[in-house]
Amino acid sequence: MRFGVVAVLAVACGQAPPRAAPPAMPTPPSVFDAGVAVAVADAPEPPKRLPPGCTQGEVALRLAELEAIDQQVHNNVDSKAVLDAIRAAIARPCLVHLAATIELPKTATNLVLRDGWWSIGSALQEAAVELPLWRGKRTVPIPRELIPPTSDAAAKELAWLACPPNDASCDRVGSYLARAEAAFDTRLRHDEASLQVAEAEWGGTVHTVIPVAACDGTGRKQDEAPKTYESWLNCVTARVPQGRKFTEKRFRSLERGWLILRGRRGHYQAADEIRAYDLATGAAYIVQQQTGVIMTQDQVSLAQRGPQKTTGRLPVDLLREIAFVLLTRKAVVELRTGTAYAELPPKLPLVLSKSLDREYYGRTSWASSDQTTIDFAYIDGAAIRKTGSFTWPNAHDWIDDYVSELLRYMEAGLVKGCAPAKLPPPEALGGKAAKVSPIDASAGTLEKHYQMLEEALEQSRGAACRGAK
Repeated sequence: MRFGVVAVLAVACGQAPPRAAPPAMPTPPSVFDAGVAVAVADAPEPPKRLPPGCTQGEVALRLAELEAIDQQVHNNVDSKAVLDAIRAAIARPCLVHLAATIELPKTATNLVLRDGWWSIGSALQEAAVELPLWRGKRTVPIPRELIPPTSDAAAKELAWLACPPNDASCDRVGSYLARAEAAFDTRLRHDEASLQVAEAEWGGTVHTVIPVAACDGTGRKQDEAPKTYESWLNCVTARVPQGRKFTEKRFRSLERGWLILRGRRGHYQAADEIRAYDLATGAAYIVQQQTGVIMTQDQVSLAQRGPQKTTGRLPVDLLREIAFVLLTRKAVVELRTGTAYAELPPKLPLVLSKSLDREYYGRTSWASSDQTTIDFAYIDGAAIRKTGSFTWPNAHDWIDDYVSELLRYMEAGLVKGCAPAKLPPPEALGGKAAKVSPIDASAGTLEKHYQMLEEALEQSRGAACRGAK
């Protein structure tokens, strides 16, 4: 990225370069077009912050500062020094109107800085020189966020999965990470479509465009239009769809242990289940009790016979991938993964108030009556290493949704027959009845079902293949 040649590039793209500074003016004019410069509200006292939107004299200084940061990033200068330099840049009076869109982590690796600096640096350059046009409308750039380090709490929880130094087997999880983040990117595009944000391609890169209607008081769940530039910027920043990324990518491969799933699948026609899957061999033990509000005659007949038992073998690679995603979900964070551009409302007062306090906007969620909770436990030997839950068969939570999708793929490949591994000890398989809505089943009914399921699972031990360990 080169910051010192912006005027030449602007001419090449058909935009006018910054005008020459008129002589002897008390306050040099902004390089923004007339009507889009952001000024500080008139006040009896001098404002604490000077007008943003770099003046002609400041443009060269700011571009030189950004160029220096660019050199630091690509020369692998200490990341703390680079982050401090970026913080200093966005605190400049002529760039402070973009500060609300940039949240920097306390620390970052050089790799993360190189990956995210292009978006941040480009946004700062555009804010310093001239807000970009999109279909004739002036826009404010909202850069992507830098991937933060794993939180202390998450790092502690994930410590047992850390990759030992020089262990090449850890490279096997690379495909899990790549596939998960690709699925998250697909979900992001779906969310962008549902939120009615547009996409534009500039310079070969697709960017999100936040329309005026997103924060002008006319859209759904909007109380009123923002009255100040800061409140509008906070609003559109919150409207940028967030993707998901792993904060850590060096984990050991899970090649042994059992994944135990307990819960109800279905709503009107459902089954309470316990499933035990072996990560070493793909062995599968499944016990089900048919239930539901509306049942076919066949399902009623099955329910009267008691739990149904199934054994066999599953695709082991998919099983390990599912366990990996469930056990590493604490390493996944929500953040903006690309540059967005927000259209400036034509009637928005482009004025900065004295207080630049940030406002926060909530995000929506959704749920459905056909969703159920599946409890899981990861067993290593006879010890329960990790427990948790996810929502089936779809969810607002991206990880839950992805796990359900992988489960459908894996279970479609079940080869029925003997199980190539013996079940863990009974004490490792015990658990509480999975929760369902009291409308669907009483606590007593659930308890009865799971007592029968646990007994049926014990009876399935005889279905292990000859010679299974």
